[in-house]
Amino acid sequence: MHRPPAAPTPRAVDDALAVVHSPHLVHDQPALRLNAWATLMEHRGNGVAVARLCHMQRAMGLIGRGPVLAIHSGGRP
Repeated sequence: MHRPPAAPTPRAVDDALAVVHSPHLVHDQPALRLNAWATLMEHRGNGVAVARLCHMQRAMGLIGRGPVLAIHSGGRP
């Protein structure tokens, strides 16, 4: 039986907001930023285009040219 993903908890949303509002503290942790953004988008009922976010981070020089992270949101790969 397939169940829809659970909505992020209020604590998860607060933690995600802290991450995106303090980029200077997490500039060297792209996976953390990506997870925070995915949590906030999930909270809003939206999905996340992981490849697009990784491309944007690469373009800004925030991450290297490694493989795209295998993280998805909303139960959709």
